[in-house]
Amino acid sequence: QNMKIKTLIVAIAAAFCALFATGCADSPTDVVDNWRDAILDGDIEDANDYCTDNMHAFNSLMIAGVKENEKKDASKNDDFKNMKLVKEEIDGDTAKVWEEGKENPTFFLKKVDNKWKIDKIGVK
Repeated sequence: QNMKIKTLIVAIAAAFCALFATGCADSPTDVVDNWRDAILDGDIEDANDYCTDNMHAFNSLMIAGVKENEKKDASKNDDFKNMKLVKEEIDGDTAKVWEEGKENPTFFLKKVDNKWKIDKIGVK
């Protein structure tokens, strides 16, 4: 009886470890979604965590723009808030993510320390 309980506990613990190990690696699309949420929340540190250093100045401008729009006309943020990501392509340590209705990818990501980071937006 005790052995069965110990075996069950070990199996559950192993399952949690496996889920934790694989569940922490956000996909490129998850990273873009999380970045957008951080920008909308005005959280520069969180936004920068989802990006390479190339994007940090841009993130500050984005947050300032979102805040300015909220003061004058919050509907100007609607497209950004409601942005739908419809496709991602991974090629080794680089990835591209497409917005709905766009022919070309909008977001270009690369792996840094085994985590996806936005490296560029809009241009290759």
